[in-house]
Amino acid sequence: MFNKPFFSALLIAMLFTLFNATSLDAQTVTGTVADRLTKQSLPGAAIRQAGTSRGVSAQVDGSFSLRLSDEGEQKLVITYVGYKDQEVILNGTFKDLRIYLEPDLYIGNEVFVEATRADEATPFSFTNITKTELEQKNLGQDVPYLLNTSPSVVTTSDAGAGVGYTGIRIRGVDPARINVTINGIPVNDAESHGVYWVDLPDIASSAENIQIQRGVGTSTNGAGAFGGSINLQTGSNQVDPFAEVNTGIGSFNTQKANIMLGTGLMKNGWMFEGRLSKISSDGYIDRASADLNSFYLSGSKRGERSLLQANVFSGKEITYQAWNGVPEAILDNDAAALEAYIGDAWLTEAQAEHWRENLGNHQFNQFTYQNQVDNYRQDYYQLHYSYQ
Repeated sequence: MFNKPFFSALLIAMLFTLFNATSLDAQTVTGTVADRLTKQSLPGAAIRQAGTSRGVSAQVDGSFSLRLSDEGEQKLVITYVGYKDQEVILNGTFKDLRIYLEPDLYIGNEVFVEATRADEATPFSFTNITKTELEQKNLGQDVPYLLNTSPSVVTTSDAGAGVGYTGIRIRGVDPARINVTINGIPVNDAESHGVYWVDLPDIASSAENIQIQRGVGTSTNGAGAFGGSINLQTGSNQVDPFAEVNTGIGSFNTQKANIMLGTGLMKNGWMFEGRLSKISSDGYIDRASADLNSFYLSGSKRGERSLLQANVFSGKEITYQAWNGVPEAILDNDAAALEAYIGDAWLTEAQAEHWRENLGNHQFNQFTYQNQVDNYRQDYYQLHYSYQ
């Protein structure tokens, strides 16, 4: 017997299934992803529907099939390492799309020297200080004062303002047992094993990052690293051209000014950057002024798998001497203790009178004669080549 209600229900179910299948088929996108220049397929390229988390990866031949969501946009976002991201608006076209990606140059930190850098896989205690953090702290003071908030680091300043002669200790160990490198090249003095940061004024403005390793670490070059290691990495690798001028003024007539320029990455693969800096300060201690000048120049040539980079930088200092510090008796304003100190120090009468006149003066400097300065210049030349 013909059952009309049953037949009608069956017909409606069949039509609904057919319509739904057609709708789903229309919302499935298929196509291939390839290199625009070589036309070679890009297996593993990520294809995602904009506005959703729905996506797939291209197969070995670059092909893909993605079922869209009604909640997302009618647009695909295609990404692949080494290529520029691309967006494709579907406009009702869902079948056999051919998508070509434009190769892109990625600028990374190619000049890292692995032997002097620690990472999460190494069993050493270390701290990384990024360029952003350095820019926030860089007021013209020497590098030790930019690191003084790091764990186990203690800094000192002869002049009291952080400009001029400064010292650093890591875990209480003196600077002669702290290994310092710039781009993996040792900086420690060959005789004393110390580092005279005053000869590297404003080097932080050209630093990309700094890593501090506490205790014996990965360093294999230069002085022993019993206390720790400080590794500076220079070169900002800015792809776009830039020009920047920075000025600042602070206590004790401290002044800083620098100008930085960069060509960005040119079509021939060359890139040039430069910096010129001047820092001066009268210092907190009497007769502890510093007049510092420096420059940094870098040129690099980038190939498809190689990098050639040359760095030249220099620092010039004219710094008054204040390294003996202020005697405790003068700090405490203790005349009796000062007389005992004078007797033990075998001072001349003129020197003793100078000390007595400064009783209680926290800015006291025992040196008095004119032009008692250190006048030094230190130059650095580096050439790096890497190939991957």
